[in-house]
Amino acid sequence: MGMVGDLRPDIVAHLDLVRKYEPPGFVFSDRVVRSINRTLDAIKANGSILDVNCAAFRNGYGPVYPLPQILERPHRMGIPVTLGDDSHGVQTVGVGLGRSLATIAAADIAVLPT
Repeated sequence: MGMVGDLRPDIVAHLDLVRKYEPPGFVFSDRVVRSINRTLDAIKANGSILDVNCAAFRNGYGPVYPLPQILERPHRMGIPVTLGDDSHGVQTVGVGLGRSLATIAAADIAVLPT
C-alpha cells in the first residue's frame, strides 16, 4: 500500500506523471502497470478520491493525468474522481478543462465536486 496506506490522503494525484519524461507513444511496462494497480487498490481501500488532472493537456502530454486507459480501472472499482489543473498562476486556470471533462465523460466516470 505504501504512501497511500501510510498517509491515507483524501485525494491522490499523478499516477502516471512519469510519462512526461517519456517519448510520445511509449507504453508502460508491466511493472509500472502493476504498481499503478496496487496504488489504485490502496486508493479504494482508503476511500480516497482520484485526481484527474488537465495539466497534461496544457503541457502537451495527452488529455489528462492519468491516461484514459488507466481511468477505466478506477471507474470499474467505483473510485470517485475530482478535477485538478495544477495551475501556478491565473493564466493557466482551467486550460484544458473542457478536453479533460470530455475524456472523463467518454469513460462514463462521475466527477465529485471539490
